[in-house]
Amino acid sequence: MPGDDAMEPINDVLKRMADLVRERPAATVRELADHLGYTQERSVYYWLNKADFQGIRQFRDAVLRGEFAERRAPQPAPAGNAVPLYRLSQMPLPPDDRPPASRQVVVDLATTPGFFAFEAEGTEYAPLIEPLDQLVVDPEAELRDGDLALVMVRGYGPAVRRIFGQRPTWLVHPSRGRPFEAQNDPVILGRIVRLLRVL
Repeated sequence: MPGDDAMEPINDVLKRMADLVRERPAATVRELADHLGYTQERSVYYWLNKADFQGIRQFRDAVLRGEFAERRAPQPAPAGNAVPLYRLSQMPLPPDDRPPASRQVVVDLATTPGFFAFEAEGTEYAPLIEPLDQLVVDPEAELRDGDLALVMVRGYGPAVRRIFGQRPTWLVHPSRGRPFEAQNDPVILGRIVRLLRVL
């Protein structure tokens, strides 16, 4: 259980947890504990329980839906940057001749012209990624083991996978949690840096 850190205001702890979930939507309880500096995962559950969350899934859903912000004091809306929003079926995007995007999504992070977002279709990635979730992709972001990325899978097309290792790189299905395929030079369209859940 938390020791001296128990005196830290609960909103500060939850905000730090929410920041990591926004950065890495698939963050595990172990990763949250490491992020907070706790040695035991039950410390994360302590704070979730204290804030009336029934577990990590409920907390993650609240953060991704924007409901968590309602538990904090009102804050001015952050200045955002608009990135084009595409359908997954439009991938991969030609690097110099992108198709026109009918929509845009505003994100609360610094972007470059290469940023784009796509809308999830179907239930293949549920419950981690739900239909109509908007996933923001940074094509230039450095990939770390366990990151979610948009990749081109041979014989399948564009897909969301976790990335592990290099040469070979393991592409792991984000919900089923088993290796999908090992590739020496996978076509990675970018790291997923935000998941926005539409109500």
